[in-house]
Amino acid sequence: MAMSFWSLVSEGVKGLPVSEVLRERLELAADKYDYLEKKFAESEARCKALEEENTRLTDRVAKLEKDVVQKHVDADGSSVATTDEPLDGMQRLILKFLGQHGETTETTIVAAVNVGLELAKYHLNELRSRKFVARHDFAWEPSKWSLLQDGRRYLAQHGMIE
Repeated sequence: MAMSFWSLVSEGVKGLPVSEVLRERLELAADKYDYLEKKFAESEARCKALEEENTRLTDRVAKLEKDVVQKHVDADGSSVATTDEPLDGMQRLILKFLGQHGETTETTIVAAVNVGLELAKYHLNELRSRKFVARHDFAWEPSKWSLLQDGRRYLAQHGMIE
C-alpha cells in the first residue's frame, strides 16, 4: 500500500531536529488521515453497493409495473377491467339489461331489475368505476346509462350476450 501524505511527512521528520510535540502532532495527524481514508473507502464501497441495489430494485419495479399493465390489456390492445373482483348479482343484472336494451335511464333500470333508485345508483357507479358503463348527462333530460366496451367484454366472457 502506498504511504499517505501524512505518513510521508511523519517519516520525513524522523531524522530532523524537531520538537517532540511537533513530532507527536504529525503522527496524530497521520493516524487521523489514515483513519479517514479508510472510512472514505468504506463509504465509497457502501455507496457503490447501494447504487447497484437501487438499480436492481428500479429494474424490478419497472418489470412489475409492465406485468401489471400487461395483465390489464387484452390481446387486441384494449383495456380490460382494472380489478379481478367478481361482479355482484345486481351488477350483473344491470350490465345484462344494458347489453340487451342499450342506452337507458336510471328509472328504466330500476323498474327492470326491481331495485330501489339509490341502490341502483350505487351499483351503476360501481360499474362506472370499473369502466363497464358510462353515464351521459343532458341539460333538460334525465341522465342515461350505456354499456362500454369493457362491459361488453365482461358479458361476452361470461356468456351473458350473444
